[in-house]
Amino acid sequence: MKQWITGGVLIVALSGLIGCHSSPKGKEEQLRPMAQHYRGKLPCGACGDIEAALFLDADGSFVMQESYRDRTGGQVMAEESGRWRRTAEQLILTDNHGDKHYFRARDAYLEALGQDKNPLSDHRYRLFAVDFMTTPVSWHGVAIGCDSRIMKTFALHVRRDAGLEPAARRV
Repeated sequence: MKQWITGGVLIVALSGLIGCHSSPKGKEEQLRPMAQHYRGKLPCGACGDIEAALFLDADGSFVMQESYRDRTGGQVMAEESGRWRRTAEQLILTDNHGDKHYFRARDAYLEALGQDKNPLSDHRYRLFAVDFMTTPVSWHGVAIGCDSRIMKTFALHVRRDAGLEPAARRV
């Protein structure tokens, strides 16, 4: 009987020691902080290239403003918003309709990827990091925005190559 107890204690002790063994950890690379504002060109089959400005908020939301020429030559401006997340290799934008856009994060730019998550064949489809406070906006008109931190909706006058300035009245 004593042998059974001694054998049981040894088995439990060995099991505990084996469980304490930790495997060597591979080299873990920390994600570097990303720029918050990007600007560049994205593909558009029927309208040529789209001039795009992407704004990433620290809360995981994004706004992408797009400008392109329609078939009649008129200027069209559109805005998408949604949530963004980053993996080690990609930035994934999911708009409010569930559509996904993929980018590969590089040091100073985002490289546009197709729906198959592979780079597009044309290397000009990149969004470059910009300092939003010092880089002028290249559009004009009025944009409506919402600051979710203070729950206020506001209008912005966007002047060509002059940047953003608050409109005279809040909406």
